[in-house]
Amino acid sequence: MYQLVTSSANDHSARNKQSSQRGQSMVEFSLLILPFLLVTIGIIEIGRAWSVKQAVTNAAREGTRILLLPYGVHQACPDIDCSSAESLQAAALETTRKFLTNAGVTTDDSITQITLLRQTIDTSGTITTEPLTGDLQSGDMVGIQIRHQYTSLVQGFLAADSSIINLVGVSVMKHE
Repeated sequence: MYQLVTSSANDHSARNKQSSQRGQSMVEFSLLILPFLLVTIGIIEIGRAWSVKQAVTNAAREGTRILLLPYGVHQACPDIDCSSAESLQAAALETTRKFLTNAGVTTDDSITQITLLRQTIDTSGTITTEPLTGDLQSGDMVGIQIRHQYTSLVQGFLAADSSIINLVGVSVMKHE
């Protein structure tokens, strides 16, 4: 009978030890899950922001390529009206917006501003950027600037003041 009492005491002790180990595992899990989730969500958000930044930059490049087309009917883009500077600029804006939309970026005017640019370099090497107006001449530096307000799913965690993250894509090319 002594054997049975000793055996049940050992069983009780083993159960307590197993129970305390389960409790320890739960505490360790609860301490590690929050940092793990924050890192995982942060990586996802950085990936989303990088994707939008790339889409904004590529859209600026595609729009700038349209700005560089010569006036008249162009064989590379038969569906674009290149008859005047205004029609070419409108086609460049439309191409830029389509590229952004196809990439899944919101093109609402309150979130995304698209500006056509002309850059000039004076004799001292200073670059001046101004909005594009009028016809293009050979040697003009023209391009597109896109400012997009990126909104994150976890905006409050990324910035202490919950401000908007502005992504800017600029493309400038020389008109030949």
